[in-house]
Amino acid sequence: MSYWRLTAAAAVLAAAALVLAVASFDFWGDKRCTLIGCGRMVEVVVDQPGERPLEACVGPNCSTTRGNSLEIWAGTERDTVHVVVRVAGGGDEVARTRTELRKSWPNGKRCGPPCKSARLRLTVDDQLVPA
Repeated sequence: MSYWRLTAAAAVLAAAALVLAVASFDFWGDKRCTLIGCGRMVEVVVDQPGERPLEACVGPNCSTTRGNSLEIWAGTERDTVHVVVRVAGGGDEVARTRTELRKSWPNGKRCGPPCKSARLRLTVDDQLVPA
């Protein structure tokens, strides 16, 4: 192989490395943000699943028991929500609480609004407590 071909190949490789370095460098100190699944969710874990069909609601948003947990879309910009658990199908209220949504930033604080969520546990004696 001739000297000029080796020099041209080295120049092409160096240019490609430079393009990759510039493309991955963040000039303003921000990292790249992704659209990671993130929402305002409340999860209720049931200590005795299957004993009775349950429904948990945050405002108008409700979810019925699936296994031992319920996930409800909180659908609010507020930092606290009211959670009501009742027997599914319009039955009696089992428990009620007001809980604070925890903020998290899966991509770092520089990437978009925070995720807000809460995790509660419905105890055997029908108390909603932080999980």
